[in-house]
Order: sequence, then structure tokens, then C-alpha cells
Amino acid sequence: MLTSLIPLDDIVHSISYEPSIPHERPTTLLSHLVLPANSTTRILAPFLKQFLEYGEHPPDASRGFELCAAILFPLDPALPRRIHTANVLVDLPTPDFSMPYNVIIMTSTLLALFFGSIFNILTRRLVALKVDEPERPQVPVGSTADAAAEDPVPASAQ
Repeated sequence: MLTSLIPLDDIVHSISYEPSIPHERPTTLLSHLVLPANSTTRILAPFLKQFLEYGEHPPDASRGFELCAAILFPLDPALPRRIHTANVLVDLPTPDFSMPYNVIIMTSTLLALFFGSIFNILTRRLVALKVDEPERPQVPVGSTADAAAEDPVPASAQ
């Protein structure tokens, strides 16, 4: 880690920090820094990823969330009046948007099975029918030739 030889009070003249209000306003950090020539400055800001509400997701939720660029106002008149840094793409926890579809399909299937079963139980009548079978003629035990002529089932199958 590199440390500066210049005291921090000589670099940072003022800092204004406005915390975010979830789902309403982003965090704003405004600072007045006097940086030495040919120096490199790194500003680190820790943050917590939060879940977005269902309607707050961008159309392409897997793309992430774009963090706006910082704006620098140099005091040197030879430099441009504003310097914009690059935007940062922050990966967000991506929800599974197919889950509501799966829940609707499963719930509809269960309701259809339940309703169909109850409907069948309530509307069908269970009636016992007595089926009369035609009487078969009695064949004497010793006469297989006469029984074979009358009975369509062969004697070997009996």
C-alpha cells in the first residue's frame, strides 16, 4: 500500500456526504481535494448490494445496474471545466423471473385435480347393478360328446 508524504489535511479541504434513501435517492459524495501534480489518487467507497423490488429491475435484469460517473471540476484554467470518469456496471443479484410462472402452473394443476375429484364425487351416482347371467344347460357327467356340440368352450379348457 502506497502512503502519501503530504498530510491528509493539505489534500482534503472539505467533504460532504449524503447517504442514500433505499429505493428513492442514491448516495452523494462531494469533496474538495487539492492533488499534487503527477499524482495518482484512489478513492474507495464500500457499499452493500441490496435487493431491488420487483418493479425496479431494469428490462434486462442480468445486465446489472449502471453506477453514474463521477464529475471532476479542476481549478486549473488550462484544463477542461469538467472531467467525467467512466460509468461502472454493478452486478446485481438476478432473480428468477420464471418462478411466478412455475407457481401459477403448479397451483392451477393442484386446483384442477382437487376440483375434478370433488366434482366427480358429488355428481356421480354409484348404483349397484345386478347382472343376470343366462343359465347354462346342465350336462350329465358322462356325456362329453353332447356337451361339446352345445358348449362353445372345448372340454380341454374346462
